[in-house]
Amino acid sequence: VCVCVCVIAKLVAMSAAVVVDSLGPARGYGGVTVRGVASNEVLLSVPAAAILDKEAVRRSPLAPALVRAGLLTAKALPFSGCQQKKSQACDAETGWVICLLLLHERSLGQRSVWARYISRLPTVVTSPLYDGTAT
Repeated sequence: VCVCVCVIAKLVAMSAAVVVDSLGPARGYGGVTVRGVASNEVLLSVPAAAILDKEAVRRSPLAPALVRAGLLTAKALPFSGCQQKKSQACDAETGWVICLLLLHERSLGQRSVWARYISRLPTVVTSPLYDGTAT
């Protein structure tokens, strides 16, 4: 929630074309255009350091251990390099290393740079695919 509000606040500051407005009780708030926007007009920009992805894992203290364990490549593969591997393998590697980073950052508590984001993640799985009976 805070991450979205912060992003929307930056979006509003960047462009007078967007205002924060309610999207309804089920959807919360969002950026809504109040005027026409030009082609290629930037309405939202997110710094790379604010994105929790494989590059965030590479910048983390976990990276050396994950590279040694063969769970992370030492350098980023170009997009085409990842396509040359089986794309499912690239997706699985990305998912697992991000999960590991989240677990590590969660263990740091308030010392984590991701603490505000992590504190807002769901703590209970609610999905038709998971009914809670699995052991």
